[in-house]
Amino acid sequence: MNEQRNRRRLSQRQRRQNMSNSPRDHLLMHSTKSRDSETIEQRNVRHQRYLQRYNSIEGTYNYILN
Repeated sequence: MNEQRNRRRLSQRQRRQNMSNSPRDHLLMHSTKSRDSETIEQRNVRHQRYLQRYNSIEGTYNYILN
């Protein structure tokens, strides 16, 4: 039982080391799931929403919190 746990811990550590440290890459890793089939228009709409939220002061604060 302990060996299994140690092996799992090791693999998680290795995974962490293999992953790039930049938050952008981390976000990309999670965001590419369903966006491959997205049209350019859909992407632009989503990006505009992101910009609106991020450019307002409260939006920035909420964006950091969430």
